[in-house]
Order: sequence, then structure tokens, then C-alpha cells
Amino acid sequence: MDVWPRGAPLPARPVADAPRPAGETLARGWLIALIAGVPLAQAARIPVAELADRAPVLGDAIVAALRDDEALARLAPQGELAPLAAETAHLAGAGDPAAAAAAVDLLRTVTWGVLRTALGVDPDPRLVSDLAERLARVAAAVTAACLADATTNGAAPVTDPPFLVHDARTGACDPWLRPIDFALARHDRTGEPFTVLLVDLDDIDRLLAVHEGPGPDGAAVGASATAVADVSQVLEQAERLLRAEIRGEDALVRERAGRYWIVASGFDEPAGRALASRVAGTVRDGTVLHGAPLTVSLGMAVGPQDGATADALVAFADEGAFRARAAGLPLA
Repeated sequence: MDVWPRGAPLPARPVADAPRPAGETLARGWLIALIAGVPLAQAARIPVAELADRAPVLGDAIVAALRDDEALARLAPQGELAPLAAETAHLAGAGDPAAAAAAVDLLRTVTWGVLRTALGVDPDPRLVSDLAERLARVAAAVTAACLADATTNGAAPVTDPPFLVHDARTGACDPWLRPIDFALARHDRTGEPFTVLLVDLDDIDRLLAVHEGPGPDGAAVGASATAVADVSQVLEQAERLLRAEIRGEDALVRERAGRYWIVASGFDEPAGRALASRVAGTVRDGTVLHGAPLTVSLGMAVGPQDGATADALVAFADEGAFRARAAGLPLA
């Protein structure tokens, strides 16, 4: 019997024998379930005409992803169908990450009901298990696309790397809280822990300041364009290295240049510390500015044991980064 550790990513195992219901069937069942699940006064929030147009296409993509890894990759963040997957929240009338997660979960439930009916009265138990695992993996990809879209909508990153989900300077609220709220909502449904990792690159302000010089009147002037370009280039490289260390379903959020948040679902404290160690090493080994590597101070919180709200987890991780910097260590 296969044993898969709790909290680890589900195996992305395509199910070649999966049923092939029509996307329209899934869309119809999802619409009915959405309307049944809200008060009548709120039903108008669901854009029925748009759902009728787009949800069958999404349903067909989900069915294809059950059977094929390339089809699954297309639905995940950075995939060509990620914008379609991200529409799930809008089509359900979801207004926040928790509601978006619930909408995807409802679509998964409807899809499972259709699939289970198509399997017949006495299906192979292993096929049922494999299909359930695969559907959960597909739903996770759709959820990740929704989260990425929610945190990038309207943002204008400074260096504009394609993977970075939000620049906090352009938002009216604290956008790095959104993936944490989403992870808390997922924990409420699944019981899985998650890690919130603050990655604070050391001395970014100083790296700019050392290139500042006095003006003609002796007053300090801003950093030169060359200095800013140099720092921006190394920051972009650091961000790319961070993205390479996380999974497709994890969130990477920029609070400001040089300060980033990673939210990794399913990661308990040992897994979070292992991630922190990899992050510190990859930034140190992969970045150089004027002959010196960048270093990081890291703060970590594990939800929900270190905090029951996004604010509490952010404060816990922030305090950890402060202790790490004071101690001269990547992670205290």
C-alpha cells in the first residue's frame, strides 16, 4: 500500500482511465450548487451569463487535467490557461481569497459527484483513490491560479518579474496578508498546517546609500542611476531564486523591494525550516553585488500554531526576522 506523508504535495499522477464528462455538465452542476449555497438576496452576485459562457471551458480543462500532466500544468500559475482558472473566483461571485477557495472547493465537490456517478456502482477502489487524489491536485492548481490573480490584479511590480504576485506599494491594504488568509481558510477545511516565511534581504538601503555622495553644496544626494540599476538587477535575480525554491501552489509576495513573504501550504515546522535553509543558501550562493553576496534574515511562523490570524502570523515572523538579524543568523 502506498504511504503519502500528511502535508506533502499530492502526487501529480494522471489517471488515464478517468471518465470524460462534458464541461457543460460540470458548469451546470456548479451553478446550481452556487445558487443553492447563498441567500437569495446574494444570488445576483453570481454572473450567470459569464459563467454559462466560461465555466464549460474551465470544466473541459479540468477533465483534461485529470488525465494529462501537460493539461494540468496549463491550469497552474504561469500556465497558458492560468487566466481561465483564475476566473473561477469571479464566476462564483467570490469577493475574497476565502470565498475563492470555497468556490473552487465547491467546483471540486460537484466534479467529484459527476465523476463518481460515471464510475458506476462497483468501481476499482484503486481507481477511485487515484482519481480523488488527482482531482484534489487539479483543484489545488486552480486555487493557486485564483490566489495569484487576486494578488496581482492591478499591481505594477518594480522589476516586473512574471512570477511576483504583488507590490504592496500599489495597494490600499496589506496584500501579503491575502495568501495567509487563504492558507488559514484551507486549514479550516483540511487541517493541514502551513508555513509563513519572511525573507528580508539585508542592508538593501545601505547598498544604495554607499553610492550616495555629497552634492555641490555638501548636502547628500540620492543614489546614482547606476547604483539603483545595479541593486535592481541583483534584487531581480534574488526574486527569481526565491521563486525557484517554492512549489507552483505556494505564494511569493513582495511587500517592498528586498522584503518578501512565502506561504507554503502543508509545511509544518521542520519542512518550513528546511525551506528557510534552502532560501538562505540559494540567495547567498546565487547573488553578487560588487563582489559580495546578498544575505538574508528570515522569520518563520507556522499556522495556526503560531497565530490564528494573518496579522498574528505576520507579527510572529517579523519578530523572528528581527531576532535573526540581531543574532547574525539567517533564521533564529
